[in-house]
Amino acid sequence: MLNTRNAEYIELKARAEVNSTILRGLLGEVKTLQKQVCQGHESLKARMEAPDTHARSSSENIADDAKKTAAETPKRGPGRPRNRPQTEPLSAPQEKRGRPPKSVE
Repeated sequence: MLNTRNAEYIELKARAEVNSTILRGLLGEVKTLQKQVCQGHESLKARMEAPDTHARSSSENIADDAKKTAAETPKRGPGRPRNRPQTEPLSAPQEKRGRPPKSVE
């Protein structure tokens, strides 16, 4: 009886130690996340208080984003978008797209 209680005590003590280690790790993660949130909040607050962000309209921001995207799209090379003719939709049946039906031999 005493042996089983002693074994249970040792097992519970080991579990408590593991749990406390896990909790310490989680507390560390919570602290780093709190720091990141505070930094993000401060930078957002600074951006909102900056004078030039309020002076621009949303259409100007959209136009600037479009210019940036156009500048980043390569004119030649593997990242260039293809110029595909849109004469016939790809979802049309084969006979409507002008292809001959498959011959079954």
